[in-house]
Formats: sequence, structure tokens, C-alpha cells
Amino acid sequence: MLTETHHRDGKQDLREKKDMAKDMASFAIDGGLLVIGLREDKEAGRFFLAPIERQDQVEETPERIALTRCDPPLLVRTQWIDSHKKTGQGYLLVEIPASSLAPHMVDGRYYGRGEKQKYPLSDAQVQRLMASRDISLSRIREELQQVVTEDRWPEGENPHLHVVARPVSGQRRQFLEVTNGQFR
Repeated sequence: MLTETHHRDGKQDLREKKDMAKDMASFAIDGGLLVIGLREDKEAGRFFLAPIERQDQVEETPERIALTRCDPPLLVRTQWIDSHKKTGQGYLLVEIPASSLAPHMVDGRYYGRGEKQKYPLSDAQVQRLMASRDISLSRIREELQQVVTEDRWPEGENPHLHVVARPVSGQRRQFLEVTNGQFR
């Protein structure tokens, strides 16, 4: 059974662009997945498969929404999954990675995500998220300085580049229960 979570939501189609932008902005804090082609039964609290038509630019629409309606613009990834029941229909997965620029605004409001819904962030929540972002950047700068300090090759002897990478948490198995019928 597919349900809405802090990292996953479903939409029946791409018509509600402003609402989709708010969802994307809310997911940008921790990362998430929007699945287009799901009909929600709010009373039961679950989704049912409702494949959409694969029309021109269906895969580009979420990216256009994320780039033009979110401030700062968001980068998203899309993937089409064909329906096994009807040719020309399927599901669009929209992955919203955790953004180093989060929180993001839509129509002058910042959005966050609870366990099952998005909500406007308070000023205190926005300040806390921005302070956390600044702390993360400071840590990366400190780690980079440490790498430079511990460099085994003297400065100027050979050109080289120092890089520090820190993985952003992802949600493994986000769509596992739909793609193979199991959730672990």
C-alpha cells in the first residue's frame, strides 16, 4: 500500500502547478519524491494507481515549475515509468533532492513538510534552517582547510585541486513497495 510520508507524496496529474511548486519547496529541505499518476483516497489515507497520458513535455513540466515558481529555483529529476496495463500511459517520478539552498519560497512563503503534508514555515523555522545551512557551510570550509593543511605535496610544486564532498541523505527504497510489491 502506498501512503503519503515525509519523503513521498502523490498527485493525480500536473494541473495544479502552484500546489506542486509548494510540494517541491517543502521536499527541498530533506529531499523527497512526488509520484504523478496516483489518485488519493483521503479518508483511507492511501493512494491508488491512476496512470496519466504521456504527452509532449510531460517530463519537462515539473522541472519548469521548479525553476520558475520556486525561489531560489530548484533542481529536480524526472523519470517516466510506463504502465503495464495501457500503452501511452504511465507514471512520472519527480525526485526533489535535499537542497543546500533550502528553504525555498513559493509566492513569498517558505514551505516545510510534516509527516503527511506541507505547511508554511514560521519566521523562527526559516531562521533555524538558514542558520543550519550556514553551519554546514562553515564545517565544509573547515574540512577543506584541514585537507589543504595536511597536503603531502608542497605548495607550488605540482598543481592540484582539493575537494571535500559531503553526501546529502537520501531515502533508500522510496518507491520500492510500488516497483516490486515489498517494503523493507
